[in-house]
Amino acid sequence: MGFIKKTKSGFSMVDVIVASALLSIVFLGIAGSFKTILELTFYNKTKLGAMTLVNEKMEFIRNMSYNNIGTIGGIPSGNILQTETVSLNGTEYTRRVLAQYVDAVEDGSGSADTNGIMADYKRVKVEVSWTTKNKTRKVSLVSNFVPKGIETVSGGGTIIINVLNSASLPLANADVHIENSTILPAVSIDTFSNTNGQVMFPGSLVGSGYKIIATKTGYSTAKTYDADSANPNPSPGHLSVIEGETTVSTFQIDTLSSKRINTFEQIKPAQWKDDFNDISKISNFSSTTVSAGKLTLLDTGSGYESDGFVYSATTSPAYLDTWTEISWVENKPLNTDIIYKVYYAGGSLPIIISDTALPGNSSGFTTSPIDISGLSTTTYTSLQVAGFLTSSDSMVTPSISSWKIKYTEGPIPLPNLAFNMTGSKTMGSDSSGSPIYKYSQNLQTDGSGTLSINSLEWDTYNIKIDNDLLGLDIGESCQPQPLSISPGTTATTNLYFVPQTANSLLVGVKNSSGALLSGVSVRLYKTGTDITQTTSSCGQTHFAGVPPGSVLVGNAYSIDLSLPGYLNTTITDVDVLGASSLGAMIDS
Repeated sequence: MGFIKKTKSGFSMVDVIVASALLSIVFLGIAGSFKTILELTFYNKTKLGAMTLVNEKMEFIRNMSYNNIGTIGGIPSGNILQTETVSLNGTEYTRRVLAQYVDAVEDGSGSADTNGIMADYKRVKVEVSWTTKNKTRKVSLVSNFVPKGIETVSGGGTIIINVLNSASLPLANADVHIENSTILPAVSIDTFSNTNGQVMFPGSLVGSGYKIIATKTGYSTAKTYDADSANPNPSPGHLSVIEGETTVSTFQIDTLSSKRINTFEQIKPAQWKDDFNDISKISNFSSTTVSAGKLTLLDTGSGYESDGFVYSATTSPAYLDTWTEISWVENKPLNTDIIYKVYYAGGSLPIIISDTALPGNSSGFTTSPIDISGLSTTTYTSLQVAGFLTSSDSMVTPSISSWKIKYTEGPIPLPNLAFNMTGSKTMGSDSSGSPIYKYSQNLQTDGSGTLSINSLEWDTYNIKIDNDLLGLDIGESCQPQPLSISPGTTATTNLYFVPQTANSLLVGVKNSSGALLSGVSVRLYKTGTDITQTTSSCGQTHFAGVPPGSVLVGNAYSIDLSLPGYLNTTITDVDVLGASSLGAMIDS
């Protein structure tokens, strides 16, 4: 009998995975589309609400008489709120109304107006803003309102505010505040500059004391200032409006910047030294002993050991700049000797420095000092010196009274340093005519020698310290002073301080393009003094502890500047009195 085998086909695992993926894509697409539709619907709903609020307010204003159209504290004045918050359908809106007179060009504008009335008609802007999905949306409506018959508002003047950036280009959408509480009705207006960076208010009431503030989010602020005992001569002072005249004032603002100040001790000589008063600065020794400020071979009772050694403790400067030399004070009687070798830390045991890095080191040195200035501070971050003592006469011993490892260290962070930083922009002068600076702050770095200053206006700034109080002078400022800060920048200035001396001179050298010049030979000289130094990578060199000199006394200094590729330059009549500074330029 024959059998027929039937097989049933089904879905494989691969088929299931592919089908699931396709279904996921379809459903995700549907969900995404649904979400987009919901967001669009919500946006259209909120926009419709905003348009409703705009039209509602504008219709209200259209039903007012011409003379009553104005805002509280505005120009023209009226009873309409300048700003109000309105809730509609669960959304919070901000509604702003700006009413202004317009000086029509048809009958001449400004002083050329044929009838002397510059408030020809009124223009009202109603704007409603709201926030959705972290974005601010706006809708607005503008209408002109013309009086019946010929305009009748006479008197008053026009205020024009120009807002520029640091490059003297018009700045649109700047916040401009105009306020005057000395006139009736009082004025308090918040508005924005137009695409020409301008705000204009014809029909402003005659009077003085119009306070102006111009700013913008993330920008500096420029304003007029009160005249008071602290600032008797403000500049600029508050504005005045004269009948039939136009008062124009210009304010410059730009994006804010930040400055990081780091304070350091300047690179300085330092040393590790052992006077052998005890064994605290010895890492290892054999057949030697320390007594009475000396290291000698060990006395066994029947004579001195024939040989012995001593290894110094490891010297590891935290702010190592360069190694300089190793020196010692010794006594080597006849038939004795001491050989010195230099090592670096290499785990549990010191490693001798190769002859490639320090020629002659494997054989040892017998003459002080050893020049170690060629050693790499990257490879050799720590050093040890070892002495190998020998004597062929058991009755005598060589001795070491002291030894030193010399180096330079720095820059070392200088914490909690107080200083004053002052800009060059002024806001007036005092009763003696001395300038009152817009920015002048007493500041201090933190425990790490750092201070970050935010929200700084573009300007040039000078940093000063109380030299006598701190006992310090500024040995270098990188970037050089005055510190120029451009809009919207973040910059760092490193200040390097040295011990104060009675008279010093910090010289900075640039080329005609303003670039700092390193390697410039700077010779400072007068009768009895002649010193030559070289500028650093920051184009500066500091002459410390020099005799005073001044033109007034007749003993001023001269300076010679030279650098290959540049013209030799001489500067005469240089005063050096106290902590002095000089900026110089040389041409190629």
